[in-house]
Amino acid sequence: MNIFVSVGTDKFLRIYSYAGILSEEAIDKKCLINTIELTHPAKSCDFSPEGKYFAVGYEKGVFEVF
Repeated sequence: MNIFVSVGTDKFLRIYSYAGILSEEAIDKKCLINTIELTHPAKSCDFSPEGKYFAVGYEKGVFEVF
């Protein structure tokens, strides 16, 4: 499954699936899998090299690994 994650100052982490490569067609076919409420507003996120974990960077300068 191809997934991507977004975070924001609204304190939510959203996990989406998408079909194929990122293109206009794939973006139209994205599907929200899950939403997680975070403890603080977030500014960034990234997957580990093997894709097993991802980290969220918060506005207040700390990060959390999922």
